[in-house]
Amino acid sequence: MSTIHLLDESTIDKIAAGEVIERPASVVKELVENAIDAGADRIYVDITEGGIRQIRVTDNGRGIDADSVALAFLRHATSKIKDADELQSIISLGFRGEALASIAAVSKVELITKTHDSDTGMRIEIEGGRQVALESAGAPEGTSVTVRQLFYNVPVRRKFLKTPMTEAIHVHETVERLAMSHPEIAFRFVTNGQEKLVTGGTGDLRETLMRIYGPTIGRHMLSVHAQKQGIVLDGLTGSPAVSRGNRAQEAFFVNHRIVRSQLLEKALEEAYKGYTMQHRFPICALYLDIAPDRVDINIHPTKSEVRFTNTADVRELIIAAVREVLAGGGLVEQVSVPEPVGQTERAVRMPAGKKAETPKTNAPKEEKLGFFMEQMRDRVQTYHAKESASQTAERAVREEKEAGEQLALFKEEASDDRAGRSYRLLGQLFGTYWLVESDQTLYIVDQHAAHEKILYEETLAALKERRHTSQLVTPPLVIRLTARQEQVLNSYREEFIRLGYEIEPFGDKAVALTAVPANLYSLSEESLFTEILDRAQEEINSRATPDMIRERIASLSCKAAVKGNTAVDEKQMDALLKRLFSLENPYHCPHGRPTMIAMTRAELDKKFKRII
Repeated sequence: MSTIHLLDESTIDKIAAGEVIERPASVVKELVENAIDAGADRIYVDITEGGIRQIRVTDNGRGIDADSVALAFLRHATSKIKDADELQSIISLGFRGEALASIAAVSKVELITKTHDSDTGMRIEIEGGRQVALESAGAPEGTSVTVRQLFYNVPVRRKFLKTPMTEAIHVHETVERLAMSHPEIAFRFVTNGQEKLVTGGTGDLRETLMRIYGPTIGRHMLSVHAQKQGIVLDGLTGSPAVSRGNRAQEAFFVNHRIVRSQLLEKALEEAYKGYTMQHRFPICALYLDIAPDRVDINIHPTKSEVRFTNTADVRELIIAAVREVLAGGGLVEQVSVPEPVGQTERAVRMPAGKKAETPKTNAPKEEKLGFFMEQMRDRVQTYHAKESASQTAERAVREEKEAGEQLALFKEEASDDRAGRSYRLLGQLFGTYWLVESDQTLYIVDQHAAHEKILYEETLAALKERRHTSQLVTPPLVIRLTARQEQVLNSYREEFIRLGYEIEPFGDKAVALTAVPANLYSLSEESLFTEILDRAQEEINSRATPDMIRERIASLSCKAAVKGNTAVDEKQMDALLKRLFSLENPYHCPHGRPTMIAMTRAELDKKFKRII
């Protein structure tokens, strides 16, 4: 039997730190939660190189008493509880006394703090869990913690950190969640000297979400309020019009603590069934207030997972409350008089040949994007000026003919019938299926699945062969991106360009689409573009190659396919069938569904008892 020995305190501290501190975002979360518990109403987060090199969190909270500064870095030292009995009623965010000790064990930490009734502040330095300085220092009321060289003394942990850009994204998302959890607190987040997020601290959740996601999302959020069995549900949930391709923008809070919970996710998504398409996920910021003794937030060292004693009540409350909001109407997009360019995030589309007028708005620059639109106005006018009168007229006629007609996606000139298949088109059934006779067999073709297959193969081929056609968007379409979407776009910009997108930077986490793939003009360019970004993020998480991203883009492009219950004339059906039968595998759509089913002459004869 191997010899058993006790670990030294340094090793114990590092192991404990590994349970609490996973990456720079973990450090930010712990420090900000301490600031919130200290009563701060202004919190400043500044990181360098994704937080790997440096993290600084500054607040205007109550500060730490001079006699307690050194104690704050000892394990299980806390001001939140005194004994185990108080765990049943804990409402503060941090209470184990592990955060500062864990951070200090794996980094170099400087803390400067001052309480309201102190004449001077205190400064302490800790390196790898060892105190190297403790002295008086001039400081404003509150606390500032600087963390440098995270995991410098645990090289194995440091090796598993992602790139600074990826770590910065995680920190950014953490700060966004923290700002949502306490909209009454003003947050400012800076990375590498660039300001990425500022919230007003007004207590208005909708305003906070608009600061994070942009005004378009803010306008599509629906208020939720309900209570059951002592549980109170509040917050905002998104209209199906702003659903997303993953769960990244589902945010849940229990007693104002950020949590992860499959129970909450599944309940929310159950409520949206029938309102959103499969594999689409809502945006939300939902808050549950529940008695502390009915919820366990101590099941994970980071306190990010949660367990309820009354799961059925929680689930039923969310489903019923959200369904009531969705069923209450107001989901149909209303037609209204367009606002002048510069007063909305999405530029108003103008008739071909018209020039955009100078926007006139008194809206604050940081809220309305109007000042960004001025940057684009000259570009749009220059573009129009370059077009000759005949070009403008021709484009206007073409756009008028094409606009809103999904069936125009069918090409009149069919691809070569490489398979040499001969067939006779019998007609359309139920506005969805086509009846085709070929080689003593009856084929029933699903028009949507068939068109999906065609678009997928053609788009993928165009990407691989670097062939694409684009359609201009005039004026350009302005889209505000999340931090993750921005990362995807920066990583795979060339793939979007090869697909037919033309993308210009637009400031404040926004881009302007000046052109989109020509065969996608009948779709919502914004929703398709953001869905491609969301889905591509899943591939990046699994170390995607450019080929994988191209295939994902091609797959999503299939949303342009003609839908069921749509009348299609014989000429269009014939053109599509020629293209379909020319494919190497025409029998399944990109998602694996059959494009057609078949019944042979012999099978029909058997059904009618012509043969036995």
